[in-house]
Amino acid sequence: MTKCALLSHTIWAMTLLLVPTTSYSKPLHRWKQSTPQHKRSSLQKRFRPPRGFVRTKASKRSFLWWMRRLPIQPRGSAVYYFDGRKKPSQSHHVGVIDLDIGRRDLQQCADAVMRVWSEYLWYRGLQRYTSFNFLDGSPNPWKHWQRGLRPMFRRRRAPRWSKRRRSDKTYKNYRRYMRFVMAYSNTTSLEHQLKKIKCRSARAGDILLVGWRQGQPGHAILLLDEATNKRGKKVFLLAQSYMPAQSFHVLKAPGQSTSPWYAFPKRGKIKTPEWTFNTKQCYRLPLTRYHR
Repeated sequence: MTKCALLSHTIWAMTLLLVPTTSYSKPLHRWKQSTPQHKRSSLQKRFRPPRGFVRTKASKRSFLWWMRRLPIQPRGSAVYYFDGRKKPSQSHHVGVIDLDIGRRDLQQCADAVMRVWSEYLWYRGLQRYTSFNFLDGSPNPWKHWQRGLRPMFRRRRAPRWSKRRRSDKTYKNYRRYMRFVMAYSNTTSLEHQLKKIKCRSARAGDILLVGWRQGQPGHAILLLDEATNKRGKKVFLLAQSYMPAQSFHVLKAPGQSTSPWYAFPKRGKIKTPEWTFNTKQCYRLPLTRYHR
């Protein structure tokens, strides 16, 4: 190759490097387009860790990384029920996550946790793993639903799946599936499905969870974020929905005048504004390799 040809080839190669390339980037939160405004009003922008604490490192696109970028409504926003009524007590929260509730009394406590997890799986393209159990313990996977299969419930037997619809892999159908999940799953089914862990090893993305007990409804709260100090002590941001279905909101920490961050005891009670758990009621979502 002559010097002129070599120079021409080099210039052409360098030009290719300078040409801007386009790539498809999924919105962080499919239910709400990820705009610069949402990024400015994210969970991590709103709530700084307490003095002496720093946020735990999170890998890009992990569940923790994604939750820190959840869009949050303006300061002072109220918690509303699914039917548009304002919740009577507005003293239990410090922020409202910008997540739609729906028009039915479905997205309650465990439902909101399942909704957030399912939204993350969709963002990552991992929706094939989305599956929440029915009350009898049998699985209700998205992979069946998107193929057009629907369950036929039989007394005292696991449901039988049969073809009833056309295949549909769209996000709109995914949301239909999640409404169906919320109607046929609850705190007890989630409690039986998930792995129980020790609260001292809890991390963001885990759940405080108790199922129905003697006719009394349970409750579920998601650990949204975490921070650690030099001694290794952790603190968490907690968020919940409740009954009836309502805005997904970040909780105040009882006994703290300004900080919403929770420090869990080694053993004993974990008090939140509307429910008291204990340190034996921590659970972990599946696909833990994607959490950090």
